[in-house]
Amino acid sequence: MESQITLVDAKPTILTFYPNSMVSATVSALYTITTNSLDCTTITHAQTGAIAAKITRRLLLPDSVSFAGPDGKLEAVRMGKWMRDAKPQTPGGRSGHILETNTGLRCFICTHVEHRVALFHEGDPSDAKPLARWRLADPEAPLSGVALVLDGVPADFQLHVLVAFIILEHRMRADEKWSLTAEARVTQDGYNYGARTHGTGQYME
Repeated sequence: MESQITLVDAKPTILTFYPNSMVSATVSALYTITTNSLDCTTITHAQTGAIAAKITRRLLLPDSVSFAGPDGKLEAVRMGKWMRDAKPQTPGGRSGHILETNTGLRCFICTHVEHRVALFHEGDPSDAKPLARWRLADPEAPLSGVALVLDGVPADFQLHVLVAFIILEHRMRADEKWSLTAEARVTQDGYNYGARTHGTGQYME
C-alpha cells in the first residue's frame, strides 16, 4: 500500500549555530537569535527580520513562548503548557518533556548522555534513533558551531523543535556555568583557588 502522506524529506536538515551560543547567534543563515537585558530571546528570519518566535523568561510569572501566526502576529502560550513535563513511564526511565504538533504528532524531548539533548517519538525505546539531536562543537575549538540535526521532523514543526532545543540547552549551560563558578570560588584546604577541574570551554551561553 502506498503511503498517503510524506511528512519529511529523506535528507536530514542541519541547522548550525554560529557562534556556539543560545543567546546570540546566526542559525544557518535562516534565523538570527538575540537576547535582551531582560533575558527575552527573539528568533527572527535572517533575510527579512520578521519575528518567527520569542522566548520570554520571567522571575515571578510563568515563562512563555510565542510563535508568529499566518498574519505575522505573535501568539503566546505558557511554556509549561507548550512543553509539558513528562515523568518516566518505566522504573529508571528517562524524564523530559512532551511536544505535540497540531496534527497530533507527539514527541518526547530530553537530556541525553551522547547528544546532550535529543527528540524522539513518544514511546520510543531508549536506543531509538533520535528525530532531532545536537551535533556537538569541536571541544578543541569552542567557538565552532554546534548544529541541530533534524532527521524525521515535519517541516512545519521544525521551528518548534529549534525553540525547544534552545530552551533546554540554555538551561543546561546556565547550570554548568553556575557549577563552574561555584567550584572556582572554593577556598577550603586542599583546593587551588580559582581552579576549574572540569569544563572544556564549549559550554557558552
